[in-house]
Amino acid sequence: MNYCTMYGFSGKTEGTSSCELSEKGRKITCRPGYVILPSNTTSIFLAGDAVFPGCVDLNECDLYGYSGKTENVLSCENSENSRTITCKPGYYAEAPTTRSVTLTGNAVFKGCVDIDECAVYGYSGKPEFTESCINGNDQRKITCFPGYQTSVLTHESSITLNGSYSFGGCVEINECEVYEYSGHPENVESCVDGVNNRTITCGNGYLATLPDKVTVTFLGNASFPGCYLDYCKQYGFSGKFENTLSCVTGDKFRNITCMSGYWASTAPLQPWIVIHGSDPFLGCADYCGDGLRTCDDGNREDGDGCSKTCTTESGWVCPPSGACCRELEPTIKTKFPLLTCTNSWWSSLPGSPAITVEDEFAVSDDFRYCGAVTVSKEGRFIINGATVTIAGNLHVESNGTLMFQNSASGRLNIIPPCPEVVAREPLIAEVEQFRVARDGVVTLSEMEIPSPPPSFINCTSCAYLEGTVQMVEIYMQNNPFIVPLLSSTCPKLDAESRVDYLSGSCPDTSLEINEEGTFITVLVEDKLCPAVVAGIAIGVTVGGTALLGLIALIALRPAFGTASYCWNRDER
Repeated sequence: MNYCTMYGFSGKTEGTSSCELSEKGRKITCRPGYVILPSNTTSIFLAGDAVFPGCVDLNECDLYGYSGKTENVLSCENSENSRTITCKPGYYAEAPTTRSVTLTGNAVFKGCVDIDECAVYGYSGKPEFTESCINGNDQRKITCFPGYQTSVLTHESSITLNGSYSFGGCVEINECEVYEYSGHPENVESCVDGVNNRTITCGNGYLATLPDKVTVTFLGNASFPGCYLDYCKQYGFSGKFENTLSCVTGDKFRNITCMSGYWASTAPLQPWIVIHGSDPFLGCADYCGDGLRTCDDGNREDGDGCSKTCTTESGWVCPPSGACCRELEPTIKTKFPLLTCTNSWWSSLPGSPAITVEDEFAVSDDFRYCGAVTVSKEGRFIINGATVTIAGNLHVESNGTLMFQNSASGRLNIIPPCPEVVAREPLIAEVEQFRVARDGVVTLSEMEIPSPPPSFINCTSCAYLEGTVQMVEIYMQNNPFIVPLLSSTCPKLDAESRVDYLSGSCPDTSLEINEEGTFITVLVEDKLCPAVVAGIAIGVTVGGTALLGLIALIALRPAFGTASYCWNRDER
């Protein structure tokens, strides 16, 4: 019996390849790409009139997929006994640029490979003046040499092309046309184009670059600031050429320099001057200093000790000729401000009183004085890092202030009086060579005190401090800190009652110490850090009882109160 003719494919011919007759049945085989379920075989033997289940199309994408190489794959499409795999743009499945490949059966997929657009498409046959080509994802970036552009519209030196897009080539940039004068065409004479540059020349009387260039070359698109007016050429020396050395133009000014021996400016005194705009130049003025005058303070004004003809004025003392006068301390206010200097020691002229500081006397240079100095009410004697030596006495009256400010290098030395001063003017008793009266103040202000600390005041005899000591914005390097305020020798005061030092304890802390009534308040931010100010003698009378007042005070919070020690001046 012919089973193939009688029963055949049981009506399921799709995907079948053949039917082979046997003695007891038939063998049916599927075409490649088809299988028989559920055994997933390509052929089957059917006995007698057994029904054929049919051939089922095999999904190669599901079964074989991308062979483990899924990177940059876009899709997989199944077909009879094959699969077509497509890569993303910029990648190929078959070299050099084919994005898709059809694989038969279970053939292995080799993966998607990046297309080297620079190697494949390159400069589209226009390599001239190109600097580089950089491959990207489905694109390439081409850059031209400086001075060349990829587009006459945007004037860009580089361009990014997608896929196989053709490159148009590099074209030279005309910098004069493209960048011109950066918006400053005024007073320009010409512009000459070069390779990646332009040369601009300014018109007559104008400069392209200061101080003296009329032509300038700019690279690429560098900005041109405009032509500068040549102030030296336009305004020059205002007709006063005598003794001039040079004129240099700046931005809206000119700098004129005089020859040696002449001033261009008297405020301040200097041989050069900056003149803005069209302001006139007043000329170079001769100054003293040729060795023929008796003084030389560098100007031609009367009333400052050295006259306009460089002669010493009455009541003034000037250095030898050829050197500028040192102006007498302008902040010293005395009843008769007549001082003289001998061998670097200042003193009052005969018949004049000692120095009385009524306003402010600020000393920044070393100062030596023979005589008595009194700091009166509201007066301030300020020592700014200088060494002040007084051969005589220093008394700070009520509401007067002796201040050491800005530098811990300031010193006050009080030594025995000069013999000539003693003969002319009687001094206060030696036992009170240095004295600060009640309500007088000694201040250490705005300085960092080193370790070991210095003695700010040195006396060869007795000192008496009845006022207040303030420390304002002081930083102590050592801990606990000890600041020797006064170093003195006084046989009438025993060691325990002599004013010796300021001391305290607070690690690495800036202290701000303010006066509060007759007390000293030590403010140490918000820390509970005890700071002690000792050795301060303040005369206070409470309820008719004479007290020395405050020697030590611990003050961080009001709850701590104060610690006071008494000493009667009469018990010295």
